[in-house]
Amino acid sequence: MELYGETYTDRLGRKELGLQIMFRESAEVGYSLNDHNVISLYLDHISNASIADKNEGLDTFGLRYTHRL
Repeated sequence: MELYGETYTDRLGRKELGLQIMFRESAEVGYSLNDHNVISLYLDHISNASIADKNEGLDTFGLRYTHRL
């Protein structure tokens, strides 16, 4: 299983998240093109809220297209 972050690491390309317990915040804004199609931008952030010494967190953002059946 590929992981994007680890509790503690010195491996390149990995973030030190500090804890296995994380908090998540997300936001999304979208626009309905018609009754069946929606496009939106989203942002997700997870971190340990500085409870541990290490708290690099992970941010994900992107564009989402939804087609309702």
